[in-house]
Amino acid sequence: MLVAMFPTAGILLLNGYWNGPLYRASPPAFWALDFLTHLVVPAALLTLLSRRYRVAPAEYGLGSIGTVDLVDFFALSIITTFLY
Repeated sequence: MLVAMFPTAGILLLNGYWNGPLYRASPPAFWALDFLTHLVVPAALLTLLSRRYRVAPAEYGLGSIGTVDLVDFFALSIITTFLY
């Protein structure tokens, strides 16, 4: 799990240092890097966990849609939105 956590945490912690200057220099480059760091890198790390280390999504807290009650899903979504 550390293989996926450290790069993600590092990107999120350092994100504020390059966001402003990069956006002022080039908004398309800013959005491309944002897409890369928030979608591509996490997806690649989750794929790495799944394929190389055989860590299934259920092992880090993600269940299948059939196992999650819809009311619980919305309640957790609302709580997470207000706490974050």
